Order: sequence, then structure tokens, then C-alpha cells
Amino acid sequence: MRAWEEANRVFHRVLLTPCAMPRLLQLIDDLHVASARFLFAGWRSEWEAPSDRDHRAILTALRQGHPETAVAILVRHVQSIGQRPGRS
Repeated sequence: MRAWEEANRVFHRVLLTPCAMPRLLQLIDDLHVASARFLFAGWRSEWEAPSDRDHRAILTALRQGHPETAVAILVRHVQSIGQRPGRS
């Protein structure tokens, strides 16, 4: 779980780094650290596969030059987080 959380953080950081806004990136890094506490407390192994699948789809869309598709997948990805069982 710890390795997955770190890889997840790195994935999101790589996507966001091109914005070149150091203060924003630091705030997002801080939010990832804070949210890790909740992730560790409520981890469900069944979350891993859908999240990884979304991440791969986002990367594929970006590599193929389809940012609109990547954004649509990202929106669905973020919205699904609140829908996971065991989350309030």
C-alpha cells in the first residue's frame, strides 16, 4: 500500500509539474501528504485496479495527443473517489 501511494503521488506530480507554479505544486504535495493518512486508514485493495486503469488511460490519451480525452478520464477518476465504498 505504501509503495502504491508513493507511485500515485509521483504520477500526479508528473502531470502537474508542467504548470510551473511552485506554490501551487507545494500545496498539492502537502495535500497528498495529508490525504495519505486517510488513505492508509481506509485502504481497500479493490481500489488499486480501477485507479491504475484510469492512470494508464490518462497517460495513453496524453501520449496520443488527446488532452480532452485525458481530462474526461481525470474528471471521472476524481469523481469516483467519492463514490468508493467505505468513504463518507
